[in-house]
Amino acid sequence: MLGTFTHLPLSFTLLLVPVASMNVLHTFSEIIINAGIAHGFLIAIIFGLGKTRSTHFLLSLLLIDLSLIVFRIHYLIYGIFELVGTQFFLTGPFLLLLGPFLFFYLRAIVHPGSTITRRDFSHFVVFLVYVLLMITIYLFGKDSDYAVFLERIVGSPWFFLVLQFGYYLVATNKLIRQHKRNLTEKFSNVEGMDASWLKLILWIFVIILAFITVAVPSLIHGIGFTTYKTTSAIFYSAICFFISYKGLNQRVPVDVEIPSNGNTTVADDATIQRHKEKLLTHLEVNKPYLNPELTLTDLAKQIDMSRNQLSQVINLGIGDNFYNFINKFRVEEVKKLIKEDPSRQYKIMSLANDAGFNSKSSFNNIFKKMTGLTPSEYRDGHH
Repeated sequence: MLGTFTHLPLSFTLLLVPVASMNVLHTFSEIIINAGIAHGFLIAIIFGLGKTRSTHFLLSLLLIDLSLIVFRIHYLIYGIFELVGTQFFLTGPFLLLLGPFLFFYLRAIVHPGSTITRRDFSHFVVFLVYVLLMITIYLFGKDSDYAVFLERIVGSPWFFLVLQFGYYLVATNKLIRQHKRNLTEKFSNVEGMDASWLKLILWIFVIILAFITVAVPSLIHGIGFTTYKTTSAIFYSAICFFISYKGLNQRVPVDVEIPSNGNTTVADDATIQRHKEKLLTHLEVNKPYLNPELTLTDLAKQIDMSRNQLSQVINLGIGDNFYNFINKFRVEEVKKLIKEDPSRQYKIMSLANDAGFNSKSSFNNIFKKMTGLTPSEYRDGHH
């Protein structure tokens, strides 16, 4: 085979290199794009075969929507242009579903018991209006006076997409702030379910909006359909892969309120002080903080309080949130175990596990925050 190439003219041989590279690049992009199309549906099928959390179901809808965006761009955009032929074909209806699905997914994480109600269908109004306008343009004809009038009055749907994304970015940012408060008030271990992933999703949608802002005008002003559709399809496929990988590995916080009889709030300072003493005695004697998954509800049940009562005692009587409060006891337990281990027989992380920590990174961060020293520095000072 190599001998065959040696008999070809040098100029022709050199031409084969970029042609071969282009073929490889085209094949590779086709693999990514078609995998992106199949990915969302595959995830949905996997979850559909067994029991799944509502957050995973809503994440599946988000991924399916991204897969449909890729399919529309890669396989349908030429046909849609032939049918509609105005700026309306650029945006596509599925982009208008990203905001609502993102909002429902984040809401299910922040409020695990929440469900989609009739009122929530208002989130799909913009999507339905877009579909209706697309249908009417098709029925009247892309070159009709109606289509020209509609495009002059409404303009590009891209403008409405920007407004919609802006609304959902604000709404989801509020949910994320609430989620951060919920975690520190209800959980003693937030490893794998902190708000950083939710913030990352928010940035992903900012990137999508920025991409649309650049890509759509570029197509209108001159780049070819092939470049637009290939670049866009690969971009949304990559987003689909990333969201599924990160989202499916997140721990979803579950902390259900326990039933309570009578008053669920603390009436006065004297009552707060009495409950505070009861709480501290329980922690010193029974050491419930050694359980790495201890939640506010668990502790409230152990000392026969409502969750609201316990939260008020910690917030007002101690002046802290549940997360910091419990982890202070764990840090003190580690310090005690270090002092009891002068021979350094055990590794620090082993002592941390015994004290209720189950993550090296969170343990190091919490210990440094509360003592001003790393665990190793503290141990070196107490050998």
